[in-house]
Amino acid sequence: MKVYDLEALRKQVLATHLNAQQMAWESNDFAIFKDITDLSFAETSTRLDMAVFGLCQEGECDVLIDMQSHHVQAGNYLILLPQQVVSLASTQQPLQGIFICLSETFYTTILQRVQTSPLLLYIRQHPTAALQTADIAWITQYHTLIFNEMGNMENVFRTSTAKALLAAFFYKVCNLYEQQIMIGQKGRTPAVRSEEIFTQFVQLLQESFKQERASVSMPTNSLSHPST
Repeated sequence: MKVYDLEALRKQVLATHLNAQQMAWESNDFAIFKDITDLSFAETSTRLDMAVFGLCQEGECDVLIDMQSHHVQAGNYLILLPQQVVSLASTQQPLQGIFICLSETFYTTILQRVQTSPLLLYIRQHPTAALQTADIAWITQYHTLIFNEMGNMENVFRTSTAKALLAAFFYKVCNLYEQQIMIGQKGRTPAVRSEEIFTQFVQLLQESFKQERASVSMPTNSLSHPST
């Protein structure tokens, strides 16, 4: 299976001759795009070694993410995490939007506080959805701010500033998901919640039983026989 990382993206960008008005790049840490119309997307299964956040502004397409089909259209976000398998299923209209790509190392660094959180599993299972107008506004503003900082050569700390803004941006994205989770929890009836708790309890019992059996089991060839 093909692996796609930030270095592979860099080579593709060089081949398409994107200019400084369309993208900004920082070493092997991140890339930020204002225009992706000249970039092609994999139509065969590709494993990502980077994190990607995108906001679709025009067009629509169907994307396979971990073998699940997702439809993306204007006003939708798309977030992909390292090790996910992605392919472009179809494109109804040319896709236009803004994108931020982080290397797996940089992504892990800025989101270390949620690396072991169930939130990441939820994000993997819900990679795209429609956004409210207010959320589209702040995402666009953050993107513009980060992009402009990368182009501000008078700021000797422009890279550090951009990285700090990226960290803030992705934590706000995580908060979007937290809000979704809380809304979903409020919508569940006590009976549904009780069933979930019972299911988790049974799973814990099964795991405990397996561990207990493993700890008391003894190979038959280790038994000693009385001498005659």
